[in-house]
Amino acid sequence: MSIYAIADDLSGAAETAAVLAGTWAASAHNAQPLPATTPTILDLYSADDVIVEGPPSGSGQPATLVVDSTNRHLPGAEAAGRMRGLLAARPQGSDVFLKFDSLLRGNLDTELVAAMGAGPVAFCPALPELGRTVRDGVLEIRGIPLHRTDLWQAEPTEPGHSVTARLAAASPAVVPLATVRGGDLQQALSSITVAGRLAVCDAETDADLDRIAAAALGRNIILAGASALAAAMRRSRAATSDVAQSDAPRPPPRRSGNPRAVHPRHRKPVNARPAGRAGTGWPAGPPRAAR
Repeated sequence: MSIYAIADDLSGAAETAAVLAGTWAASAHNAQPLPATTPTILDLYSADDVIVEGPPSGSGQPATLVVDSTNRHLPGAEAAGRMRGLLAARPQGSDVFLKFDSLLRGNLDTELVAAMGAGPVAFCPALPELGRTVRDGVLEIRGIPLHRTDLWQAEPTEPGHSVTARLAAASPAVVPLATVRGGDLQQALSSITVAGRLAVCDAETDADLDRIAAAALGRNIILAGASALAAAMRRSRAATSDVAQSDAPRPPPRRSGNPRAVHPRHRKPVNARPAGRAGTGWPAGPPRAAR
């Protein structure tokens, strides 16, 4: 099964490609570190390539396809239409990841509403490595809510007091941290998305993102968020592959040596020789009589 990732700008597409490939195979069939000589099956496409020409046809091997939609600075309606076109062109059976800015910049609301027309969506913009976490539906930067920082100064609009306020058009519902860590996360995601709402997940650590990715993939839910969630998606797929490989039937062990059974008392020692002359390897014994 392939991964089909859509990013809203070129830098995000490149980052997503790097995260999904990394030093690991972008394939559920080989989740071990790759030798330097083994290529990763990964392609980066523009939106026009995919919408006009359709998804590339490969050899049937699992692959990662990353598309730059260029939606970041388009008008909202145009960005939504492009998202619908890209999702309509997704390879059949692929896992979908939508890469958005971890500071909620861009056409998130219109694009996520468009994505929800193609299937259920779970969103989490957390980026723990940079101190960007989500608690109670509020994006915090090292403990400070986004709207109280100066990271939004260059944007023409207000960020909103929470992720749910920023994405109100998608009818968001928060999945609290307690559910992410200890509740029935799959059931919570299903209940929200079946009702036609966007699941906004709390997360503070990479482990939280791993749980979200595993639960969403188990329900065929589209994952959307920052690059840290893409990395969690890769880890979850790798873990699933490891389990599948360990459960696969294995051939019986091959017999070695002489198949005929011999009682231990009747066996002769192997390579047992009396001590010989130093440096010869031949057995010691009396000198032979001269003839």
